[in-house]
Amino acid sequence: MVVCVGHPIVPPMLTCSPTNSGSCVLVRNPFEQSIVLRCSRVYPAMVSNNAVTYEEEEPTFDHDIWGDFFINYEPKPLQRSEQWMVERANKLKEDVSTRLQTCNNVVEIMHLVDAIQRLGIDHLFKQDICSILSVINGSEFHSSNLHDVATRFRLLREHGFWVSSDAFNKFRGSDGRWDESAIPLLPDYLKKFYCKILNIFKEFEDQVAVNEKYRVSYAKKEFQNLSTYYLQEAEWSHQDYKPSFKEQVELSTMSSTVPLLSVSAMLGSYETVTNEAFQWAASHPSGVIACAKIMRFMNDIAAFKCRKSKGDSESSLECYIDEHKVTSKVAIDKIDALIEDQWRTLNQARYEHSSLLPVVRRVVNLAAATVFFYGGRKDAYTCITHLQEVIDNLFFKPVPI
Repeated sequence: MVVCVGHPIVPPMLTCSPTNSGSCVLVRNPFEQSIVLRCSRVYPAMVSNNAVTYEEEEPTFDHDIWGDFFINYEPKPLQRSEQWMVERANKLKEDVSTRLQTCNNVVEIMHLVDAIQRLGIDHLFKQDICSILSVINGSEFHSSNLHDVATRFRLLREHGFWVSSDAFNKFRGSDGRWDESAIPLLPDYLKKFYCKILNIFKEFEDQVAVNEKYRVSYAKKEFQNLSTYYLQEAEWSHQDYKPSFKEQVELSTMSSTVPLLSVSAMLGSYETVTNEAFQWAASHPSGVIACAKIMRFMNDIAAFKCRKSKGDSESSLECYIDEHKVTSKVAIDKIDALIEDQWRTLNQARYEHSSLLPVVRRVVNLAAATVFFYGGRKDAYTCITHLQEVIDNLFFKPVPI
């Protein structure tokens, strides 16, 4: 049985006069049975002079699969009285509070705090949790369990305590903590995933010639780098950190997977790819970075109107809007101009590295594939319906003869 305690959200009453360039729609809220005014543009009376407006058009969402189910839905009678549930909730809160105050095992209490946060009830024990984390931060902690070290690191960082990443140094192998020796250190839910990754790279090594096994090392290193970029993005999200536009572009460019794809695309190639080519791609030259920025910028523009999922960090477009206090139209125009600049950089790479042309072509083709998925402001990578016509033409509709 789940007991929810809270206050109903009542939409604010808004009064506005539509202009020639905007429209207003009255929408019935099925949960509150109240009337909500939805406007297709922002009116001056609704915002302050220095407020940031996120554009006039409404986002387009997929059709609601529930239809009008909840409009006429009548919940089943409660199995217990409301008074019983209130008393039960208060008793459970007392039990948890007592456990927080009496537990002396650091690992156990860390995981208890973590569980409370994941359940979304940490606001009920805010004072206890703050006191516990202050004690944990001021105490030495030694553990050979990576999961425990990572939990402590994350909890303290989330609550504003500085913890050095040096805490993870002892878990790093000679190649960055990427071998079988790290398996016992991982929590159970990661062991199978980690083993699968190691097996994939092992299969790569088995499929290339002896004198070409160095290629797998390049791909493995880029995969490790990508994991680091993802971790940084997750840390920003957990800390609710608002990066600058420059910071966001620098990180999201590397997390776009283009640096990894630029290297891994050469794994199965033969005499046309040399060690010099792998060194070029792995050094993240201007051509690879240009391709990565094209992918990142086009993805962010295409996904802007239908985002965003819970937990997403801010996109480059959103960071630009926040930092420069402009509308989304102005920001999109700016990002479009940056995309054009990156195409020029990418084209220039063909001539600057003519000896590596087969490799540069792979990077250019990757950028062209980005246009296929994100061209026309469509996110076909996420919404596969945008590719339906292409798939039909390729596989179902015969070519007229």
